[in-house]
Amino acid sequence: ETMAAREESLFQAAEVNVNFEPPVPQFASNSNCRLTLSRSQITLSCEGGSILSIPLLSMTTIEVHQPIFGANYIQGEYRTGETSRRFTITFHRGGATEFASIFFQITQGHLVAGEMPHPPPSPVTKSEEDKKKR
Repeated sequence: ETMAAREESLFQAAEVNVNFEPPVPQFASNSNCRLTLSRSQITLSCEGGSILSIPLLSMTTIEVHQPIFGANYIQGEYRTGETSRRFTITFHRGGATEFASIFFQITQGHLVAGEMPHPPPSPVTKSEEDKKKR
């Protein structure tokens, strides 16, 4: 049983693709995975039975990308021993924004044990802003 299985899952996403640089031997390029986020780690459970847990404390950077065309994705970097490894997680069925919102609540200390994360704010369109000014 993994630590993630014992911890409360705050977010899950199916059908995410994961790439690592330098490559992780047990993960083929563009592995199809299920992502689980808990208070302490990201766990990737991929086709073929490969499982990788990335402790949140080992992460040095994380960025959210929302291209106009194509799926949203997250890029980041984490350290394992003396090795620094970059990763890209592509969300084909949505969830990148929700993941990022919960991730940043955890890492910035705004989410205490037993508390559920706040949903990301709804985007405000230009027309909604104009209505408020009137």
